[in-house]
Amino acid sequence: LASNTLTATATVSDADNDAITLNYVWRINGAEAQTTTGATSLTDTLDLSTFDTLQPGDVITIEVTPAADGAAGATVTANATLNRPPVIDSLSLTPSQPTSNQTVTATVSVTDADSDNLTLTYVWKVNDNVVQTTTGSGSLTDTLDLSISGQGDAGDVITVEVTASDNKQTSETSSATTTVVNGAPEVASISLTPAAPLPTELLIAAVTA
Repeated sequence: LASNTLTATATVSDADNDAITLNYVWRINGAEAQTTTGATSLTDTLDLSTFDTLQPGDVITIEVTPAADGAAGATVTANATLNRPPVIDSLSLTPSQPTSNQTVTATVSVTDADSDNLTLTYVWKVNDNVVQTTTGSGSLTDTLDLSISGQGDAGDVITVEVTASDNKQTSETSSATTTVVNGAPEVASISLTPAAPLPTELLIAAVTA
């Protein structure tokens, strides 16, 4: 559970339009933990921080019984299982200043206080437009190939948004951003002719960029 407070919300009706009161009984793993009787409010809360022995997997049950004009209605129950969502501790992009022919790698660090198995979702954006989504990943890294058309030209802003899930709850979204820079020109090859010049000959250099 993401919050330390559980709230039960009831919806009630009475065919005779009599005033209705509610009895709320909270249980932890079947044992009574808190009772509110004769309530007129349609909500009741349980502060989990007051229970020191709670553990992930504990089941919280709320039983709500309505009463009107001295007659009790049927009891309705609802359950919730304690869970702590995963937390993304860090997220980085490498290289920090990519060029349009490179591949950007997102590396994430994530923890789960309950040691649950986690899956990750990576959403890649170029100038706020989604260009790639990876879901259900078990890897702490994901990549975006900027050499693919539309996935990163000089000046484009690259953003990755990452969430982690334990199949019960999802972490808050973490994001990282970088900007594609102009790549330095490169010499592909250079050749000299003639290959074995005489002292009086003119050398010619041919460059391929």
